[in-house]
Amino acid sequence: MAPGPAPYPPSGMPFPSSARLARLLAPLVVLGTVGAVVVVGWDDPRAALERERAQLEARVGAVAEQAALVTDLEAFAARHRDDPAAVDFAVELLARSHAVREAFAVWAADPERTRRSGAAARFATVALRELGTTSGDPTKLSWLFPYAIQARVEAGDGGAEGELAQRVASMSPAGILPLYAPIHRTPSRALDRLAAAFVARGALPEFRAAGAAMRARPGLRDDVAVLRELVASTWRVERPFMWQHLVRALGTVASPDDVEFLRAQRAAVTAEGREGDVWRATFDVGLALAGDAGARARLVSTLGAPDAEWAAVHWAVGLATRLAHGDASVVDDLRLLWDRSGPTARLQLGVGVLLADPAPPASIPGDAWADALEAQGSWMARVVAHSWRLRARKPAALDVLLADLRELLAVADLREASGVDTDYAAATLGVLRALARF
Repeated sequence: MAPGPAPYPPSGMPFPSSARLARLLAPLVVLGTVGAVVVVGWDDPRAALERERAQLEARVGAVAEQAALVTDLEAFAARHRDDPAAVDFAVELLARSHAVREAFAVWAADPERTRRSGAAARFATVALRELGTTSGDPTKLSWLFPYAIQARVEAGDGGAEGELAQRVASMSPAGILPLYAPIHRTPSRALDRLAAAFVARGALPEFRAAGAAMRARPGLRDDVAVLRELVASTWRVERPFMWQHLVRALGTVASPDDVEFLRAQRAAVTAEGREGDVWRATFDVGLALAGDAGARARLVSTLGAPDAEWAAVHWAVGLATRLAHGDASVVDDLRLLWDRSGPTARLQLGVGVLLADPAPPASIPGDAWADALEAQGSWMARVVAHSWRLRARKPAALDVLLADLRELLAVADLREASGVDTDYAAATLGVLRALARF
């Protein structure tokens, strides 16, 4: 007969009592609990980081949270200094809070980061995107939008052209001047896109005039009828700022017929005193651009006079436009204008020639102009000079501009709508523009 299964417990090994079994199992239960605690309490570092990021981002835009958020973002960046994505996140949120000073400090804390290919352009683009809108409300444009959008369009930042077109399509005529004033000074992609957006709204005379003035260039006669109509109109008295730009634009187009028209308009001026002098000088700007030797001689005779600096600035805008569109014959006049002009016209030549697209030809002494601008004394002139050197790939040019930005941010509060025309704020935007473009 086959033996049956062995008894359990085996013979000679008594089954433990309940009390003894409890004593044997207790340590195992405790160990199991610890294990469970370890497993359940352990957290994925990436998940913890994402939660922290979400909590920080949710606080952007809360006015009461501003100071504390900036401090917390600085601490977050310090804790995760070895994680480039985390640092970039902190920089972006600081920029969205318009804390550009702190954003720059976090970004520039690692000198190696600033020298990586494209790093400065990426930082500037992030800052410009956020400065163009109100902190915490990306649908509301800030007082810096015209300058930020100009730089972004020139740098080819994705979506910038669409944002500019959308802004023009939805705004009233009161929004024209804040965009026109900075962007018309530099021949570039931004100027062309803004001109096209203005022309698209040509049913309103203010938009039609601004578009015609901005896109005037040699050989483009699409707007000549509009320009002549408005130059001969009462805008001379009613809207003198834009009227002067229209006269300059008509001269920039430069055809023999336009010369005769402008001569006739000048001859019809009978007003005496300062008003009449300004009107005649305005026509001289247009005529000089169109090739009238007599008008050019009259204009040259006033160069350097403080009360005629405005005319030199208009001539500089027109000459720079012609140069950017292939008319190398204006180089001699540009050099003459530089040699005989005051600081305001020289600054316009820097903005309109040294920063234009395309870059000026070698016949323009860009390095000498930059040296003179740097010595001029104003922050804006200094930034234009340093921007040119970055564009020309001069040694240490990037480090110099970054030092400019650090010094400017120490005094320029871009969170306050104190007016971008102040030298510090304009220069700060100028540095970001150069970093994004060049």
